[in-house]
Amino acid sequence: MQNNEMINNKYAIVAGNAPSLAEIDYKRLLLKYDVFRCNQFYFEDKYYLGKSIKAVTFATQMLAEQIYTTLHLNGNNEYNIESVFIVQHHVLPTTPRELELERLVQIFHHNVFIQTLYEGKYSCNIEAFLGYIKLQKLYYYKNPTSAIFLCAIAVSMGYKEIYLTGIDFYESGAYAFNVLQENILHLMPHFRMDIDSKQFSNKNEFSYHSKEVDLEALTFLSRHYGIKFYNLCPNSPLTQYFPLAPITNNTFIPEEKPQNYTKDIMIPSAYGTERIEIAMPKNNKWNRMHNNIYFKIFSDLIRLPRDMRHYFKNLKKG
Repeated sequence: MQNNEMINNKYAIVAGNAPSLAEIDYKRLLLKYDVFRCNQFYFEDKYYLGKSIKAVTFATQMLAEQIYTTLHLNGNNEYNIESVFIVQHHVLPTTPRELELERLVQIFHHNVFIQTLYEGKYSCNIEAFLGYIKLQKLYYYKNPTSAIFLCAIAVSMGYKEIYLTGIDFYESGAYAFNVLQENILHLMPHFRMDIDSKQFSNKNEFSYHSKEVDLEALTFLSRHYGIKFYNLCPNSPLTQYFPLAPITNNTFIPEEKPQNYTKDIMIPSAYGTERIEIAMPKNNKWNRMHNNIYFKIFSDLIRLPRDMRHYFKNLKKG
């Protein structure tokens, strides 16, 4: 590896949001670790792994809104999130969603809070894995889930032992907590149907995500980079593939969240009722980007109150 930073702990905990997240055997929890979370993690009713998070990543469908929500979570002291990773990459972006993602990457290119897994600060550390994923996506229309990308992020940052929870391959339900909230259903009306129909189920041979794809990606990381994976949840399907973490006699008890915690994605008030896409014609694109609602919202970050600006600017400095 060529671009490692100093990491406080040599152990990473990567958490998906499946039911086993609520069944962590805390006697197996490490005494020191860094946490990686994804997608709707903040909907959780307890701080299953505490408030401090090394990195988060999100699916691309609501990426701009998720980043906006993340800034709110930090500013409201609900979590202490060090960075957001944009993980998706489109070899030949053509759809409005793919073009939108490319524009977001351009906007956040020099932001210290936002990292990109492809062509970013840590990309050189996992070039083989990123090449493998590109081929899987381009030729087989297969892509690992967000939690698996979190593992790749942890590997790129130098972690050699990764402890897993909340990754159930959709075999025991989709989530450990209620995610069917008003705003997320407004942004993704099909979200309820996706969960109800278990569209990502391993039984669907045409599924974009599958247990096989996730396991193959984890195997690649393990063999190519010498990574050791452990399972924190005895009742998780992961038990069939990875050893349980050893007993540490950790006495950690997850903290209950306050009644008014953020349990829905946040939509900036400037959006109104219509979500404006960032994808635009190439002609006059810089002026169009400046007039776009996304650009205005995130450009406003530089005008945050002084104390909050100072906080975000110095997240990496500890």
